[in-house]
Amino acid sequence: MKKVTSLLMAIFCAFTFSMVAFADSAEVQPRAAECPFCGSNGWSVTRVGRRANGSTEVSCTHYQYGTDVITKYIVDYSGSCYACGQTQATQSTETELVCHGRSHI
Repeated sequence: MKKVTSLLMAIFCAFTFSMVAFADSAEVQPRAAECPFCGSNGWSVTRVGRRANGSTEVSCTHYQYGTDVITKYIVDYSGSCYACGQTQATQSTETELVCHGRSHI
């Protein structure tokens, strides 16, 4: 009986301590980006808009017939600092492929 009780206590302790270890590893504290002007953590970037910047039509890579339309976009972002209030606008590009192909069936 003493061995069974000791075994149950060992399992209980192992289970309890493993749950604490998993709980600590699962809690990741979020970090804000650093402001390029004042260096404080509190830089927020927001996607403002996206606009087309030309498109091309190429032979379809998925099917025997048809075309793929490749559209390039310019994406506008606005960043602002919570601490110093500075703002900055920036841009990036995105590419989107839309398949207009069709099989020969």
